[in-house]
Amino acid sequence: MSTSSETLKNGTVGKLSNYKSVNVRNFGASFGMFQPSSLWACFYSLYIAKMKTLADIQKQLENQTARSAWGRGVLNFAVDLVGDAIENNGAEFTPSNRAELEGLLLNGAENWEQYSRGGGALIYDGDIAGALCTPSELKKTKNGQRRPNKNEERLDTQARALFQACQKILALI
Repeated sequence: MSTSSETLKNGTVGKLSNYKSVNVRNFGASFGMFQPSSLWACFYSLYIAKMKTLADIQKQLENQTARSAWGRGVLNFAVDLVGDAIENNGAEFTPSNRAELEGLLLNGAENWEQYSRGGGALIYDGDIAGALCTPSELKKTKNGQRRPNKNEERLDTQARALFQACQKILALI
């Protein structure tokens, strides 16, 4: 293809480069001579069609399975987070972007550590350990009375699991 101005099949004049020919009539715009309003409307309508409601996200999460105790705990946290968001905003609420959805999930907290320490999720070490650990890990830590590792407390572990749950939710939109 040449880089000079050529007349396209639909009658518009544009500069062609190394792009393959595209049927621009389906998109309502010509790629050689941009028509911003129709091009924007096309991509915006595709974006809107892709967006999901909170109920759709919850259904997708409920259909997922996890293989490990940690994965099951993260998945349960994700279902609970979306459930809380549905209670607060309704099942048909459609977040406009990922930042809005994360803010909705955080429910006023600045980050997942603040959410975890502020009582937004489980508050007792034994409950957190039961949600995220295997039976052998529970036995080793005396049902969550001991620290999970030398660098974290149970609330820190829960904050990490909540962050992963949020990332799992954000990956669905």
